[in-house]
Amino acid sequence: MLLVLLLAAFSTRAQKLPNVQQGSLRAPADIKIDGKTTEWGDKFQAHNNATTLYYTISNDDENFYFTAQAHDENYVVKCIRQGITLTIGTAKESMVQVSYPESHAVRLAMTDDIFKKLDAKGAAAKAVQRDSLIAAMNKYLTEKLNQIKVTSVKAMPDSIIAVANSTGIQSAAGFDANRFYTYELAIPLKYLNLKAGDTIPLNYNVKMLGQVNPNNIVFTVESDFMKALNYTTDFSGKYTLAKKP
Repeated sequence: MLLVLLLAAFSTRAQKLPNVQQGSLRAPADIKIDGKTTEWGDKFQAHNNATTLYYTISNDDENFYFTAQAHDENYVVKCIRQGITLTIGTAKESMVQVSYPESHAVRLAMTDDIFKKLDAKGAAAKAVQRDSLIAAMNKYLTEKLNQIKVTSVKAMPDSIIAVANSTGIQSAAGFDANRFYTYELAIPLKYLNLKAGDTIPLNYNVKMLGQVNPNNIVFTVESDFMKALNYTTDFSGKYTLAKKP
């Protein structure tokens, strides 16, 4: 009964949010790229149906921020295995693309491992066991998913950069106590050819790729898990920098 009530609450929450974020938003002064949403009060600006992602786009005078969270476990796996790709810019010829995580082979191995461990514990797992597993998963994320793919940035000839880098592009991911997966990204405005106060609209696209099917296998019956993984899903929108109040 408790699970049913929780799922109903999540469904109601999703219905109250737009499919694509409406309007601009200043980032909190204490924003951190750490895979947590505490500075947002765990609230989001939109819930996209195609990707199932809750998300918030914001900015300050230095950076553009993208914060997304997946609740559905099938899409949590997809976020890690296939990654999330954000493409953004003011014009087609100057679009910046950032994908995280980058290492597909590592993603495949780790998602199988961590979710088997979680599922083995089941709903009856004690809080301390659950917290220990989530801490281990987050440690795994930090250690293994440590590369970002960046394209169309002239200042970065190498498209693969470490999460710990000196470019100003920041990325982090983590699980919370509910097993929700949060992904955060910061891109300096200079890479978008923008500065604080500019009013040129940014076009953005968020994409989650379907998994590669080299043998072109046709599935006559697909589980929800396979449906989530097999197909590319995405959404697009526009964002104008929010000015300092």
